[in-house]
Amino acid sequence: MMPGPHFPAGIYPILDLDACQARQINPDDVIVQWKKLGWGPYQLRAKKLKAAEYAGMAEHLHARWIGTESSGSANRWHSRPAIIANDFLEVAWHHSDWFCGIHLGRSDLESLSPREEQMLEQILDSGGIAGCSTHNAAEFRTALEEKRGPGGWSYVALGPVFPTESKTNSVDQNAALGPELVAEIVADPGMSSLLSQRQTACTAVLIGGMNPNGWSQIQGVLQGRIPDELTVVPATIASVLDSTAQWQECLEPL
Repeated sequence: MMPGPHFPAGIYPILDLDACQARQINPDDVIVQWKKLGWGPYQLRAKKLKAAEYAGMAEHLHARWIGTESSGSANRWHSRPAIIANDFLEVAWHHSDWFCGIHLGRSDLESLSPREEQMLEQILDSGGIAGCSTHNAAEFRTALEEKRGPGGWSYVALGPVFPTESKTNSVDQNAALGPELVAEIVADPGMSSLLSQRQTACTAVLIGGMNPNGWSQIQGVLQGRIPDELTVVPATIASVLDSTAQWQECLEPL
């Protein structure tokens, strides 16, 4: 299996400001803990903020990230911008000094203007991370085949794996796939030939209701079935705030 260059800690943590507020947790404390654990990069999810507010929060979090000592782990994101923007493409494009990449949901991706398409290409061309959401086998394979930047998407997210409430009333809301179907999709024997044609390594990010127990279940189902050219990591929103220690114990990228 190829090493995972984008998420060296084996996890894609998502800093959801609404989840932090609901738990009365300071986002600063969360990212400081993540860096000390050797994690990064992370996604900044803030559905209630406008672009200027989102940029201001990113600037603040970046300063805290850079000002925090790392654990000493060999994680290249500890000395550079480590925030992956959620949907705020223009903000991420304008502020590469705070952001290392962009994540786009299906609806946002399908409605990109020509100018936004250029921004996305420039992020990839400059070595940034760019990933997209998929919800079934056809979308997952299509995303892997897409010709974007020098080598395609940095990662392709697939989910929801388990039931989740994080997308209530969202146009991207989909039924949970379940571990077995997820395994069939990412471990499809035909995937290896497709991945071998890529110029850069790719990561499959599994998202949706993911917690340490769920990830352990996924690991068991996928063990020995993943193509060598693919790295699989979990993305987590709420449970990464509630079960940080448990996550650290079970992190083994597939």
